[in-house]
Amino acid sequence: MERKNSIQSIAWNIFLITAGAGLFAFGAKAVLVHHNFIIGGLYGSCLLINYKLDLLSPGIFYLIVNIPLMLIAYAQFSRRFFLYSLWGVISVTFFSEFITFNLNIQEQLYAAVAGGVICGTGSGMILRSLGSGGGLDVVALVLNQKFNFGVGKFFLLYNVLLFSSALAVYQ
Repeated sequence: MERKNSIQSIAWNIFLITAGAGLFAFGAKAVLVHHNFIIGGLYGSCLLINYKLDLLSPGIFYLIVNIPLMLIAYAQFSRRFFLYSLWGVISVTFFSEFITFNLNIQEQLYAAVAGGVICGTGSGMILRSLGSGGGLDVVALVLNQKFNFGVGKFFLLYNVLLFSSALAVYQ
């Protein structure tokens, strides 16, 4: 009975990560990129860099930036967290590369709300699993463990810097 629950738990977590990554990437690619919007976190940084430099797609850049973070996750956290997070990074990258849909929302306010809701729902689904979507989750958890720096505080600080940079770049 315990083995069955364990397998169901693994399947459920993989489902949450995969579906959440798909929804997150859908919100970013079907809504946000069509208005040159960014989202918070590391993926938002990748979007901003893509808009300005156009060197790599945001998904590929996200994958590359996550390589050292996944090495840290492997060294610092459980094997389960590492494997689920690695799957999250791969899923976000995969969906980001292959989703080309456009919801065609013309009004920027509606696009911002729709993109935020869709991406936020996807992120929430990933966070309900026992892993992460990669990115800054690993950094935030390391800072929390080593220096007792709050996860929420880290994300707030990072996103204030990210959106301030975006504001400076767009002016």
